[in-house]
Amino acid sequence: HDLVYEAPSPEERLLREEEVGRLLDAVTTLADADRELIGLRYGSGLDTSEVAQILGISEGGVRTRLWRVLGRLRGALAHE
Repeated sequence: HDLVYEAPSPEERLLREEEVGRLLDAVTTLADADRELIGLRYGSGLDTSEVAQILGISEGGVRTRLWRVLGRLRGALAHE
């Protein structure tokens, strides 16, 4: 099987850029601590144990906070 890469159309690229822009706007509305959490986990690609160590909280605390923060982001994006 040959793998074929199909570049996104200009319309698909524009939609994706708009989605990323809305997400970044939503992230800017978060509290500083929540932005730091999102940045460590997804921006820096750290796992929950690494994030927990940096923030000085348990892994369960990281997972709980991420769940809540991601829920707020989903809600913010759904109401646009």
